[in-house]
Amino acid sequence: MNIAESIRNANRSALAEFVDHRFFTKAAEGLLRDIERDAYFHFEHRFVEQAVTIFGHILLKAPDIEARRHLVGILYGLTHEQTDVFSRILARIGPPPSMPWPGAVDEFCEGMTAISCHGGYHEGLAAMLAAEWTYAEVSRRLVAGRLDDPLLQDWFALHTEERFLRGVTWIDSELDKAVQNAEQFEQASTAFAGAVNLEVAFHSAPLDLQSADHDSSEGV
Repeated sequence: MNIAESIRNANRSALAEFVDHRFFTKAAEGLLRDIERDAYFHFEHRFVEQAVTIFGHILLKAPDIEARRHLVGILYGLTHEQTDVFSRILARIGPPPSMPWPGAVDEFCEGMTAISCHGGYHEGLAAMLAAEWTYAEVSRRLVAGRLDDPLLQDWFALHTEERFLRGVTWIDSELDKAVQNAEQFEQASTAFAGAVNLEVAFHSAPLDLQSADHDSSEGV
């Protein structure tokens, strides 16, 4: 069992909470309302833009040119493939919701940035492994089930493509090299757990936004 597997094993309860999140369940069953789906895409777009900064901090701490080369490849994927997909999605769904965004959106973006900026190289890798590995796992399941919504199908299919999966595999193996002792393992595991918890709240945000809107309408 390598370091990444050990970290996932240590945080299996939190991981289960995320990969079985009600957002993904509703998406798989075709039960997401338009406002929930559209809010999710706008929130996710915000994080993808922030992920460029997050990986930028990790790049600055990379120990050698080989690691930097791989991180540049991940950044290329964010600024090209994912940005191109979002251009098509946002053109279809229109502007973001006019109501205030849930705090979990900024908390996710800022929390992940703080880990990559103020933590060590191993902590930044662990946090982004939490985000990338979980999405690869969830996306495989959702895409295999063929989502009814073509925008969601295209978005999750992107996370099953070779470039994205190569990045996940690289982070996994790089973390194995970056963690050198028990203290660093605990730091990486803490960063991983923190990232998963932020992800859970982030994916609840579009559903909570719908609930708040629905409750407000009922009270009028």
